Amino acid sequence: MSKYVIFGDCHLRYDIPICRKETQEEWLAFQKKQLQTIVSTARTNNAVLICTGDFYDAAREPSEVQNMAVSVLLPEQIPVWMIAGNHSLLYHREANRQISSVGLFQYFPNVVFPVAAENIYGTRFEHSVKFTDDITVVHTLCFEKETPFGIDACTAHDLLDKYNTKWIFTGDMHEPFIYSADGRYVINPGKMTVQSTREAKIPPCFYLVDTDTEKTDIIYLDNPEISEEHLTEQKERDTRISEAIKLIKTGKQVSLSFRDNLKHNMQNNNVSIEVQEIIQEIENKIKENKQYGY
Repeated sequence: MSKYVIFGDCHLRYDIPICRKETQEEWLAFQKKQLQTIVSTARTNNAVLICTGDFYDAAREPSEVQNMAVSVLLPEQIPVWMIAGNHSLLYHREANRQISSVGLFQYFPNVVFPVAAENIYGTRFEHSVKFTDDITVVHTLCFEKETPFGIDACTAHDLLDKYNTKWIFTGDMHEPFIYSADGRYVINPGKMTVQSTREAKIPPCFYLVDTDTEKTDIIYLDNPEISEEHLTEQKERDTRISEAIKLIKTGKQVSLSFRDNLKHNMQNNNVSIEVQEIIQEIENKIKENKQYGY
């Protein structure tokens, strides 16, 4: 084989990311459609599917997610090479694949899923498998040229120095890139879906690679508009908290009790005796119900 479909960081999941607009049913259907596009591309081009890790978002995903993935990958019987990645393994460890959802794939006849070599550098996990003399798959946080300050990560050239194959396909970093040096390549396919506003500007994609001709094609996936409503709500909530902290710092007596604040406002606003008596009667009734367990 010389053609490969490189994809990774699918992060298949049951729960809906806060930025997505789909219903539960729509969210599962959308993930299935994205995965079907990747698989059909491999079938059309007679290519091997290579998953660079984090197929699932969590080590244990519900049966709805697992069944959806199996329904796409198994019937086609397309050759699949994969590594797990940190998200798909319980406690990020290869030793736990048997008790992780992704472990099921080691029993598929069309899937090559060896136990990866595993290293930890600070907070960075690195899982790697050498599939052929020319291809290594590595799941670790890797940036194309420079690592941001304070982040445990490596560069593409670091991987070229460490692994001696011509092609290195990577996962864990959700921004796609192709890095080449001295006739060797590091290819990172990015992600399968947008699951945070931070990633919205970079569309999901994967690569079709011909290792004989060294031709690489990027193929973009569907990328519907996401919601930023939760950011507005968070900003409003942060503003309210900030105002409350400022009020407390003034030294004025502040209460979070609805009862205390109600009485305080009635006293300061000259609420009539009749209204105060009605409110007191309601309060007494509530206390009475609590006393008898109502």
